[in-house]
Amino acid sequence: AWGTGNGTTSYSENVGALGITRVGSRMVIVAGGLVLLVTGMFGKIGAVFASIPTPIIGGMFLVMFGIITAVGVSNLQYTDMNSSRNIFIFGFSIFAGLTIPHWVENNTDKLKTGTVQLDQVIQVLLTTGMFVGGFLGFLLDNTIPGSQEERGLLAWRKDYNEESDGAANNLHIYDLPFGIGSKFCVANWFKYLPTCPKQLATRGAKEQKSNKADFERNCDNDINTKV
Repeated sequence: AWGTGNGTTSYSENVGALGITRVGSRMVIVAGGLVLLVTGMFGKIGAVFASIPTPIIGGMFLVMFGIITAVGVSNLQYTDMNSSRNIFIFGFSIFAGLTIPHWVENNTDKLKTGTVQLDQVIQVLLTTGMFVGGFLGFLLDNTIPGSQEERGLLAWRKDYNEESDGAANNLHIYDLPFGIGSKFCVANWFKYLPTCPKQLATRGAKEQKSNKADFERNCDNDINTKV
């Protein structure tokens, strides 16, 4: 929320939550951090959460991860799922992501290359179902011939072009809170400080509008030249 100087990664749960709620404001993270601070300072509040029965927590996780899984599968809505090509790629990737990690965990002695570090890397990758399924799906989708319409690329591009005009105006949602980068820390050299960067989102929106105006101007010039 405030910028960071260390390398970070994204979790599929968070990406799914963003897709479901359509909320990407950094203030949500700040508010969540404040809630955690208050919970840690007052033991009674923490005791309330600790007293929640395990079945209720399990049910909550079932709903949350179920919706996240459904959001991931919904990305296939633009593909032709009547195509044998797409059915094979989807089914093979899912099944391989479930079975290969299980086999590797039970047969670690069969994946010996002679280098301990390399063996560890291979085992970590092959025991991660998301990597196995995602990599095989990516590989098969880009090697097995298929039309752009069959792969859903045309629909995604059309949807992106329709949303790109309005997206530039909404980039301020991702700006840092409390005016950081717009009212404070506005010097050019502040962008090199990870904890106090300039407002890249706002600047990106202006650049996108400028590039669009330049593109339209060039198109008009080409038309006038031909006339």
